[in-house]
Amino acid sequence: MLTRLLHLLHLTTAPTRSLSGETRALMSEREQSLLGSITIANERLWREHPPQPEHANKKRLLELAGQQVPAGHVTIERCDAATLPETYVPYAPATRIVPRRGHFRYQPDEQADQQHWFMNFAHHDAFCCYPHFQFAQDEIQVAEHPLLASVREHLCRRQDQLTARCVEHGSPRPLLIHNVPRQLNIETREIYGQRFARADDELLCACTHVLHPTTVSNILAIEAPVQQGHTTYSLEEITYALQTAYSGFRSVVRASVAAGHTDVTLHTGNWGCGAYGGNRQLMLSVQLLAARMAGVATLIVYCGTDSKDDIATFDTELTKRFRCRPGTSVAAICDRLAAARFPWGTSDGN
Repeated sequence: MLTRLLHLLHLTTAPTRSLSGETRALMSEREQSLLGSITIANERLWREHPPQPEHANKKRLLELAGQQVPAGHVTIERCDAATLPETYVPYAPATRIVPRRGHFRYQPDEQADQQHWFMNFAHHDAFCCYPHFQFAQDEIQVAEHPLLASVREHLCRRQDQLTARCVEHGSPRPLLIHNVPRQLNIETREIYGQRFARADDELLCACTHVLHPTTVSNILAIEAPVQQGHTTYSLEEITYALQTAYSGFRSVVRASVAAGHTDVTLHTGNWGCGAYGGNRQLMLSVQLLAARMAGVATLIVYCGTDSKDDIATFDTELTKRFRCRPGTSVAAICDRLAAARFPWGTSDGN
């Protein structure tokens, strides 16, 4: 009985935070973390830095998208790494975790105080494979948002801190791109990964739908951890994964609050679990923790062909097995995750 009472007391007194009370602090964080930023007209960016696809099928997708981009302005930001909090203190109200079957679905119906962000499962040199035969989550997103190719071409020609590098000196550098037009919707079941390069024109056109009207997306590009030779995740790899996710998620929360949006929805999935061979439970668990510490209101998790019920199981294990409760040391949580010896997988070749 005493143990039960102490547990209930802990639940009622557990520390939480509120974004509404931290606006000034978030703006200060944002100012200190911003390495570079530019807002540029879509037409100018497209004209001065046109996409440069090399593979025939990438050229064909660009033709289908058209030779113009919708009017508007895109904002590009590059941020410094965020320091992990010493203590795990989630925000209130609690982050909603929404598992979904399948792959990314882009939603244009935002409410006034709500802003949607979509993860790009980036290479450390953001969007670098867009011209070539590769066709996984990163390259699909660029194909559907052709202006992202122009963003890369622009960043590669700059001589300042606003570069395409998502990792620098072994530290994450989140890349945020606001208001990117989405011009294509590509059904990828028959052309995903290595099958893309073999697809004939008839199949490619059948899988591609030109959007009228177009929508706009906000993109967060961060690179998942790369295996460092271990068969199981080391403490350093887990800590780095958590810091990377937290840095990216915190950056989009700061950017959204600066734009007057207090309700941040982040769309993600099996980050780092394809070509990088990451452990699905660990990589999703890291994102759940990061979202709660960063102040993300809703985390929508696309599970591909995997069971969406796994997300609730992983979340329960965070609380029960790894004792991730408000007020717990973040270092202690990382230690417990490392002690579980999560195995690295193998690349899916895409």
